[in-house]
Amino acid sequence: MCGIVASFGETINKEELTLRLNKIKHRGNRREAEINSGNNYFLGCQRLAIISPGSGKQPAVNEDKTIEVILNGEVYNFKELKETLSGHTFETNCDTEVIIHLYEQWGIEGFKKLNGMFAFVLWDHRTEEYIAVRDPLGVKPLYFVHVKSEDSITFASEQKSLIGLDGVILTLPPGHYMTQEKTGKYFYFDFHFEEFKADKLRYLLEASIKRRLYSDRSSGVFLSGGLDSALLSFYMKQFNSNVKAYSVGMENSEDLLFSKRYAKELNLDLEILTLSEDLIINKLPQIIYHLESYNPFLVRSGVGTYFASQLAAKNESVIFCGEGADELFAGYSYLWNFPFARYSALLKEGLNNLHQTELQRLDRMSMAHTIEAREPFLDINLVQYAFSIPVDSKIRPWESPLQKLCLREAYKGLLPEYIINRPKVPFDKGSAIDVVLHNHIYKEFSDKAFEAEKNRYTYMKSFNKETMFYFLIWKEFFLSASQAFVLDRGRYVNYDESSPEDIIK
Repeated sequence: MCGIVASFGETINKEELTLRLNKIKHRGNRREAEINSGNNYFLGCQRLAIISPGSGKQPAVNEDKTIEVILNGEVYNFKELKETLSGHTFETNCDTEVIIHLYEQWGIEGFKKLNGMFAFVLWDHRTEEYIAVRDPLGVKPLYFVHVKSEDSITFASEQKSLIGLDGVILTLPPGHYMTQEKTGKYFYFDFHFEEFKADKLRYLLEASIKRRLYSDRSSGVFLSGGLDSALLSFYMKQFNSNVKAYSVGMENSEDLLFSKRYAKELNLDLEILTLSEDLIINKLPQIIYHLESYNPFLVRSGVGTYFASQLAAKNESVIFCGEGADELFAGYSYLWNFPFARYSALLKEGLNNLHQTELQRLDRMSMAHTIEAREPFLDINLVQYAFSIPVDSKIRPWESPLQKLCLREAYKGLLPEYIINRPKVPFDKGSAIDVVLHNHIYKEFSDKAFEAEKNRYTYMKSFNKETMFYFLIWKEFFLSASQAFVLDRGRYVNYDESSPEDIIK
C-alpha cells in the first residue's frame, strides 16, 4: 500500500510534483519519497513497505530499465504469477515487479490475471506511453487531471494532490485502464446461476483470508461485534493465536458490549478506544480533510474508522476488515423499501458504487494512519460466487427480519447465537457516534445560519443541515476557485460527465 503521483507531458516540473507527492506522505512509512523522473515523465511513490520491505523499492523496473511502474496496493497472487513468467529476472520478492513482467509477456491482457487491490501507473520508455490501471472493484483509488493547455496528465492516489491543477479531477473507473489513446475495460465479472452451498461459501471466505495473510508485517482485525467482523476474528484467531482485535465506540455503546463479550469467549486479545464528544469534534476537520468528502454517511462512519485505524496503527501495519459483505450478501435494510424483483439490480448498483462510498472511506481513514486495510469479502472469486447465487438465499423479507441469511446459515454453530442473530447495525449507530455528531451540529449550527449558507451556496439548497455543516469544513480544504468540482449533483467525489461503464454487465 502506498501513495502515488505520476505525470506525463512535454515538460515536467519535478519540484512541483514532489510537493504534490508530499501531500500524501501519510500513505507511506519511508523517510523519503521514491521518485524517478525525466523530461517528459514523473513517477513518485510514498511507499508503505508491507511485502519485502528491505529489497522492494518503487518505481520498480524491468531488466533493461525500459519499463517502470508505481503501485498502490497489493497483488495477492504474485507468487503464483511469478511461476508463469518465463525468461525474466526478478530483482526482489516484491509484488510490484510482477506487474512489469506480466505486461512484457501478455500486454494489457495480462492484467486480467491479477488478484488483489491495486492502482498502478506504468511508463514504457520504448514507446513513451503510459498505462494507468485500477483493480476490478476500485478498492484502491486513482484520480487524474488532464491539463489541456499544457497537454499533460497527472495521476494521484488522493484528490488533495491534484488541487490547483487547471482541470477537473476525475477518477479512473474500477476494472479499467487508460493510455494516451483511450480508456478501456480489461476486467469483466461473468456471473452465472449457481445454487447456494454453505461449504463453498466457507471455503471461498477462508481461502480469501489466507491469501491476504501474506505479509512481512503484523496484522490485526477490526471488531465491531457484528457478523462480518466476528467472522474475520474467528478465522484470524485460528490462523494466529496471538492476533489482536480493535474496537471503538462511546462508553457502553452496543458495539463495545458485543465486542467485549465475543472477544472474551474467543479468548481474543482486544484493545478498545472509548470515544468522547470532545475527541470526536476536535478531530472532525482532520477526518474530513483525509476523507475528501462531505457526504454525511461517509463522515459518520468515517469517524469510527479513523479512530479504529489510529488505535490499530500503534501495533499493526495491516488490518483486516469486513467491507463488502453487505453489498455481496444483502446486508442493507433499505432494500425493504423496494420490490423484491429489484433486489438483484440494487445489489449490483451498490457494488458498482462501492469504490466511491465505503471503499473511499476505508482507504482514506486507514491510510491517514499509515495502516493497510485488507477486505477478504472483496476477493474476486468470492464476489463472483456471491452474485451467482439466488438473492433469496441472502434476504427473504417475507420470512425473516434479518439480512445476509446465507452467511448466518453457513456459520451457524461456529459463531455464538447472539452474533448469528444480531441484526445489521450501521457502524455510526452501533458505536453511538451518530448521536454525538447530531447533537453537536444541531446545537452549534442554527437554523438561521443554515439558511444563510444555503443562499450563499445555491447549488447546495437541496442539502440538509448535517451535509451543509460538513461541506463548510470540506470547502476550506478543497474548494479552490481554479478547480472545477461537480457539486450541483450532490456527489462527494468528482467524476467524468460521461457515465463510466458499469463494472457489472
